[in-house]
Amino acid sequence: MSADDVVVTPAFVSTVPDTGSPTKVGPNAWNAARKFDGGTDGDAIVRDSTATNGARWAALGGGGGGGGTEYTEDTPAVANPVGPIGNARRRDALVSEVSDDGDVITVNATAKGEVYVKHVDALPITSATLATAAAQATLQTAIDAIKVDVDKIPSQGQALAAASTPVVLTAIQAAALTPPAAITGFATSAKQDTAQTALDAIKTDVDKIPSQGQALAAASTPVVLTAIQVTALTPPAAITGFALEAGHAATIDTSTAATAAAAGVTTGAKVVTDATGTIQQYLRGLVTFFANALGAGTAAAAIRHTLASDDPAVATLGATTGAKVITDATGTIQQYLRGLIYQSITAGAFLVTMARKFFYGAVVTLTTTNFAGLTNTSGWQSAAIATGGAAEIQFLFETLGAAGSTLLVDFYLAEAFTSGSFTDGATGTEGTFTAANRKNSRYIGSLQCNTTTTVRGMIKYTDVSGSLAERVALLAINNSGGTISATGGNTVFGYELIN
Repeated sequence: MSADDVVVTPAFVSTVPDTGSPTKVGPNAWNAARKFDGGTDGDAIVRDSTATNGARWAALGGGGGGGGTEYTEDTPAVANPVGPIGNARRRDALVSEVSDDGDVITVNATAKGEVYVKHVDALPITSATLATAAAQATLQTAIDAIKVDVDKIPSQGQALAAASTPVVLTAIQAAALTPPAAITGFATSAKQDTAQTALDAIKTDVDKIPSQGQALAAASTPVVLTAIQVTALTPPAAITGFALEAGHAATIDTSTAATAAAAGVTTGAKVVTDATGTIQQYLRGLVTFFANALGAGTAAAAIRHTLASDDPAVATLGATTGAKVITDATGTIQQYLRGLIYQSITAGAFLVTMARKFFYGAVVTLTTTNFAGLTNTSGWQSAAIATGGAAEIQFLFETLGAAGSTLLVDFYLAEAFTSGSFTDGATGTEGTFTAANRKNSRYIGSLQCNTTTTVRGMIKYTDVSGSLAERVALLAINNSGGTISATGGNTVFGYELIN
């Protein structure tokens, strides 16, 4: 057994004599060294509570000593040595770790794992490896010269000659100069003056061109028409069917073929009114033949007795609603949806007048949220109403009072321009209104209440006033002596515009 071998001796000592009994173990046998089996070289016994005997072999990666493979100094290293990972102590500020030279010490490192190393041996430095003052001065002189030249480089972009980099072109010496070949067609000062004179003349003429659009004669461009000289004039060819300077009605072509083509076939016999002329009725109009005071006659074109379909008045009047009404030779009446057109003929001219017919717009229901439950002597106002140029507005009122409501609810109309404030401070928004503020709004009528019985009334604005303002708002003052019903649907206010 070697001195480095591990010996395990039980703590218990057997008391049986070493008599060599085959059934008992004596002290010598009991206390003999134990033998370890299993594992491999370099393994160590470690505590393992999961093992059957509470311990197991664990590989440490080396042979003797249990700290990994050991190698002899100054011997060749193996290709892939095996050993544990070395650790070092973190030491942010180095201090003396041991007391005596030769003591075991732990390697120190920074917080990043960088091992502290101190170079003890002197580093050999020779003059060949060191910069000298002279060499540095020479280098600085070269750098200064380069700096002077670099400062001469101008900034990018166009610059004056004084701020540009000079360029020396190659110089040659020529014994004799050879003149260039003759150049033809080049510009000369004389030719440029001639061209400038021509341009000035063109500019003078161009300035005479007037601006576009109609202008007076003084501001217009004159145009000369071609003039010719004719030694003899050739009269035009004979024209047939034209009116002669002298003659009577019998010599005038009174054919109405062209008129019939435009006005359609005749729809009745001619109406002869008197000696001054004749009226003929056609499908699409009337034709009047006026007699000339000298006995000669001229034929008038077809005269419309209804408006053209694209006439602006038709859009206002609406479609026709009946046949035309011919009254006599002086004119025609045509009935439309919203009026009548009377066309009077005076010496061939038309005078158009229109008969008025009222047009009623759709009924609009007003919001009366704050009128419901309105107490006696309190006021209410409607939202703003845009009249749109209507000639009239009429209101329909329906409401229900409470016990004691036997007197009047008075209605007024606040007025305003298209933009701006209403009279008496009305806001143009449905809500309550301070009755005492009603001073200048126009009174339009009242509604007599009858306790809890529903009452209705209609009021027209023009019954009390003239034309409407551009915007109006309805005001109501409860002077009925009681409270207006607060039940929804018991109050209905509406209006319609009339044109």
